[in-house]
Amino acid sequence: MREKQMRKITAFWKQERRYLLGGIVLGMILFLCWGFISERIRQETVHTLSSKVVRFHVLANSNSQEDQALKLKVRDRILDYLAQQMQDVSSKEETIAFLTEHQQEICLLAQEEILEEGYQYSVHTSLAWEDFPEKTYGDYTFPAGFYDALRIEIGEAAGENWWCVLYPQMCLTDMVYEEDTTDALLQEVLTPREYALVTEDKPQEKPQITFALKEWLAS
Repeated sequence: MREKQMRKITAFWKQERRYLLGGIVLGMILFLCWGFISERIRQETVHTLSSKVVRFHVLANSNSQEDQALKLKVRDRILDYLAQQMQDVSSKEETIAFLTEHQQEICLLAQEEILEEGYQYSVHTSLAWEDFPEKTYGDYTFPAGFYDALRIEIGEAAGENWWCVLYPQMCLTDMVYEEDTTDALLQEVLTPREYALVTEDKPQEKPQITFALKEWLAS
């Protein structure tokens, strides 16, 4: 009798384990599917966001202290010019059109600044479809991806570079507006999902999920 009861208890627990294992496997499948869908939505959001943005990229001749300081001088000269000339620019299309029309003038201003600082470096300016890493500007983080950009290369362009967002006019707000309007500019241009992407908190490390099914089934 006791042996028969033990067999029933053993069979019961085996059945329960099958149900529990099935539930765990189903949960894993749903978790993976949700992760795939979430990443797909995120990538689509990154793509639509990047299509609305124009970046500004300045590459220094080298990483020497002098060349890095020169890079910032050139940056300031160009930003001052753009702040004065782009106050009525209100869309990405207008931004690209302005930069295309005034690209030579921007190049000449950069060259003039370099000569005034006592250097003989050449300058190359271009409007490029450029691959950017993830970059944080204060409270806003723009994801890695391809963006339209005004690119200024000084000399060998082998040094650390500087970049900002030219449209919406994040790198011109302090020069054009009396108060910080960055948030309003972003919300005006981006969808709620895109805005959430650039303002979301970044976790310090990704959570790790481990399963010990093998050990549990062997018990």
